[in-house]
Amino acid sequence: MGWKDSPKHVCRGGGVSALAFCCHTSKICSVRDAMLEKNNISRFQYLALKHVFKDLFDKGHDLPVCFGSLVFCCKPSRECVLRDRALQDVGLSKKEYLALKKKLGLEFQQLASR
Repeated sequence: MGWKDSPKHVCRGGGVSALAFCCHTSKICSVRDAMLEKNNISRFQYLALKHVFKDLFDKGHDLPVCFGSLVFCCKPSRECVLRDRALQDVGLSKKEYLALKKKLGLEFQQLASR
């Protein structure tokens, strides 16, 4: 469904590509921060990459989701009424949402391999 072999969330043991499902750095998260450090990705690089994808996810809408953007939302396997409503508002299916998260996850993998 958009990302057939999508990883577990970072907090559940997922790899660097799972950063695609992580929160904004304004939320304290030692697991996310450890993944960033392990892969030599700065918090600035993390946010910059998320920002590059923001318009692809949000399509110019101001969304009432955590941290104001779908780019910071979790996997559809977790229930979230706000995320699901925002997906409808911007016209993204869960399959399309996961396909965008996959592209973002691959960018995190490439960033980590540099």
